[in-house]
Amino acid sequence: MRETEAQDARRPEYGRVVEGEDGTLLEEVVRQKVGFVGAVRDWLAWGRRKRKNKALFVISVAIALFVTAAFTWASFNPAPEGDYTLYVVFYWVWGLCAIGLLFAMGEWKTSPLRKNSERGHLFILLYIGALLIITRALTSVLYGGYL
Repeated sequence: MRETEAQDARRPEYGRVVEGEDGTLLEEVVRQKVGFVGAVRDWLAWGRRKRKNKALFVISVAIALFVTAAFTWASFNPAPEGDYTLYVVFYWVWGLCAIGLLFAMGEWKTSPLRKNSERGHLFILLYIGALLIITRALTSVLYGGYL
């Protein structure tokens, strides 16, 4: 027997409760991965997500990554004298973050993680909500002439 197979054989199997098609609760035993990759895979629950929830999740994460990248760039390239054009551009990006928050709320509402109150089911929603507050302050300070 290989070493990896021996390690897999030693790992205990954990059950998770899932809702069946008829609404009954079933315990499903799934071999879970250990470590960072396993934690991310379990947190994403990609196999348990429906198509609509996957789309909302991808849209939410894409908007969050775009807004994060835009404001990371803005933090390293501020215009303290008040560049009106960049202020309007980043105000628009801030509005895009608000739209991302709506998608994140839809993702949270349809998430399989929410039904079982699993760890991490509010992560995207809370991240985009915090991003909304932080980016508004950064827009005012970096490009509104308040620095």
